[in-house]
Amino acid sequence: MAPPLATRFLVITSLGVLGFGILGLYLPTQARWGRIGHVLAQFLLIFVATAIGQAEFRLFPLLYLILVIRSCFMFALLGRVMVSALAFLMFLVGLHLRLQALRGQVPPQLVGRLQPFLFGMNLNVSILFALLLGFMLLLVNALLAERQGREQLHQVNQELRRSARQGDSTVVGPGS
Repeated sequence: MAPPLATRFLVITSLGVLGFGILGLYLPTQARWGRIGHVLAQFLLIFVATAIGQAEFRLFPLLYLILVIRSCFMFALLGRVMVSALAFLMFLVGLHLRLQALRGQVPPQLVGRLQPFLFGMNLNVSILFALLLGFMLLLVNALLAERQGREQLHQVNQELRRSARQGDSTVVGPGS
C-alpha cells in the first residue's frame, strides 16, 4: 500500500529543505560557473520544497532570504542583486500559484467578493517581501564591506609595523 499523498509531499518537501541546508555547508567562491550552478541548485531545491503538489503548496520566504545571504558571500554586487531579483520573482510566482490554489478551494460565488481582499493581500505581501529582501541585501553588503575594511586596515597595520622594524634596524646611530 502506497503512503498517502500528503505524506509523500511532506517527505519530498523535507528532502528539498534538507538538500538546501546541505548545499549551504559549502559555498564556492572561485569558479564562476560553479557558483552559478550552486545558486541554481538552491533555487531548484526551493522550488521542489515549495511547489510539489498544489494541495500542499507552501511558501518558504525564509529560504529565499537565506539564499540571498549565501549569494552575498559568493558574488560581487551585480550577482547579489541578480540573485535577489530572481528570488523575488520566484517568490511572486509561488505566491500567485498559492492564491490560485486558494481560489480553487473557495466557492465561485465568493471569489468575486474576495477578489479585492486577495489582491490587497497579494500586493502587501509582495511589497513587504521586496522590502525585506532589499534590507537583507543592504545589511549583508554593509557587513561584508565593514569586514573588508577591517582586513585592509589590518594589512596596512602589519605593513607599517614591518616598515617600522626595518627602519629601526637600518637606522644606525653616529656613535655605533
